[in-house]
Order: sequence, then C-alpha cells, then structure tokens
Amino acid sequence: AQVLERAVITRAMVNRFGRTGYLGGAAELRDTALICNCLRLRQEDVLAAAAKHGATLEGVRRAIGIGLVCGACEPAARELLARPAPAVSKTPTPRLAPVEAAARPPPPVPRRPEIRFDGNALWQISGVRVFQILFAASLFASAGERYMVRHVGKAAARIDDPLLLAHVEAFLEQESNHIALHEPLNRILTQELFPDSRSMRRLAAGLLKGSDRLPEWLALSMCAAFECAADAFFSVFFERYFGDGPEAGAVHPDPVVQELAVRSGILELFIWHGAEELAHRHVAFEVMQARGTPYLFRVLGLVLLLVQAGLLGGSAALSAWLRGNKNVLPAERRSQWHLEIVQVIRRVAKFLRPGFHPKDENYPFIVRLERQVENYPVA
Repeated sequence: AQVLERAVITRAMVNRFGRTGYLGGAAELRDTALICNCLRLRQEDVLAAAAKHGATLEGVRRAIGIGLVCGACEPAARELLARPAPAVSKTPTPRLAPVEAAARPPPPVPRRPEIRFDGNALWQISGVRVFQILFAASLFASAGERYMVRHVGKAAARIDDPLLLAHVEAFLEQESNHIALHEPLNRILTQELFPDSRSMRRLAAGLLKGSDRLPEWLALSMCAAFECAADAFFSVFFERYFGDGPEAGAVHPDPVVQELAVRSGILELFIWHGAEELAHRHVAFEVMQARGTPYLFRVLGLVLLLVQAGLLGGSAALSAWLRGNKNVLPAERRSQWHLEIVQVIRRVAKFLRPGFHPKDENYPFIVRLERQVENYPVA
C-alpha cells in the first residue's frame, strides 16, 4: 500500500521488509516463528506440508498457499525447506480418514480477468443502495478471504484425501486472486470515495481482532459459514441476472445506472467472483468435516460470522449511504430487494440443517454463468 501511495521508503524499511514481509515498524513485534505473515503460517505448518507434498517451495505453495499473497516469505521458506529433515518419530501421527462427502467434480480452473475500475463511475453510483451493499461486500470479502486462506490452508495439510486436497489447491489460488483483484476497488473506496469513513477503514483492516486465535474447529466453521453466505448471496443475484424476467441481465433497472455499473468495473468483478465462489462453495465445508468439527461449532461459526457481518459490513454500508453521491438517485427496487434479502437469509439458514451439504442444490443458471466467464485468462 505504501508503494502504491508513493510514500517515502527508507533503506531500513526495505531491510525490514526483506526479513519480515512488512514495511512498518510493527513488524518487529510480530511472532518471529512465523514464516508467512500474510497467511500466519509458522515453521511447523511449512514442515508438515513439506512432509506430505515434498520439500519444494512449489509443493508447499500448492498445499497451504505460502507465497501467494506478497511473496516476501519465499526466501525464508526456501531456507527452511533446504535444511536437513528432522528425525521421524517412531510413533506415527494419527491422521483422519478421507471425508465421506458428496460426489465432487474435478477442481475448477482458476481464472483472472483484467478489470479496470473507473472511480468517477463508482462515485456516480455510490448513492444507489445495491452498490452500497456491494462496496461493503468487497471490503468484507477481502478480509474474509484472507482469513479463509490462512485457516483452510493450514487445516488441509492434515487431511488425507487427494481429491479434496486438489480442490483446496484451486480454492487457495482462486481466493488469492479474489484478494488481489478486489484491492484496487477497495483502495478507491477507502482513499478516494470515502476517505473519512472509519467504518470503511475498519472493515478494510480485516475481521475482528482475536479471530485468528480461535480454535481450529471454530475457525473452520466460520470459513464454511462464510462460503455458505457467499453461495446464498451470489445464487440469489444470478437467478435474477440470468433469469427470464424483465430485469434479467441487469444489476439495476435504470439503464443509466446499469451503464455506469458496467463502466465502473464492479459488475464484471462480482460476476467473475461469484462464478468462482459457486465453483468452490463446498471446499471449506468439506475441510471442516474432514477435521471432525462438531455440529455445535458449526452453529457458533455461523453466529460469529453474522455478528461480524452485521457490525463491520452493516456499518460500512451505512457509511456509504450517508456519504454517497445523492445526485444520482433513480427509483430503487425496494420491495424486490427486500424479497431477495429474505431469500439470502433463508439459504444461509440451511447451513444449520444437520444433513446440509453445499452441493445439495443444483442451480439452473450455472451453465450460462460458466459460459460467460470461461474466456477469462487462466490464472
């Protein structure tokens, strides 16, 4: 962020970045046992992945995502992997059996479009309710996806299921791409459109403090609940967008607002993002199952996620509503949006059903959605 903002960077800061992956002084206070500060990966996480997938940076990267965010951890990871392997204990470490999950298709192909965001167009639509929700969703998604990359990647290193691990690998790459492509939009929101909004900055900073200290079961439950909520959000939107009704193919009925949505880049971003979320919606849930997470923790994970979404996402959406451009305020589809919000809540609530699995429902729009994004370059 400091480089993008053209801030002055001293030699001491560059040296610190080489050691820790951070330019700021707070990095000196971070856990020295961490190899990757971005994903909170410790030496034992890297060594566990190397024991299963081979002592190469490429193998460990595929397994737990190390180096996929900023890459500053790669020298330390290579040095650790080059050390002689420790003596293997005669007592084998117990491992969980492969999860008995619903039939899984082959892993999806991660793709990465080239999206340019138009700050002026974003400001023009910032007074429209649907885009205020999407602004908050962009900030919340980036924070949540960093959290999922850390915890799903770490848990997957302890799972024996080759097909699930292949899905986790694609999941980590897709989520890392999502973080990277949302960053330019989030920077416009927090630095150009709403620079005085504490709510926006707080949401951009990440999930509530302390979430990384949660037990593995609860952290994985939050990840699975996050993916379920994304599934509900995008599936309701795509049912209308790819449907046969009068509002099909548009994010807003007003043609001027629709043109601004296309020009701003936010519509393309969410269509691509939603397609990949639906493709890997089962991964975090199946990792949670494979690690033997009790049902009670599934409930607690959803409750914690909803609390954070309400406190962080809700306050950010309210901030956008208070500060947004009031000059472009076409008639809103209030009654229709209320119905769609109820649909999203109902689908999220299915996460609490004891026999629930994310792949239970087949969406009729999937083929049309995949056709729209299949021409994006492979990541």
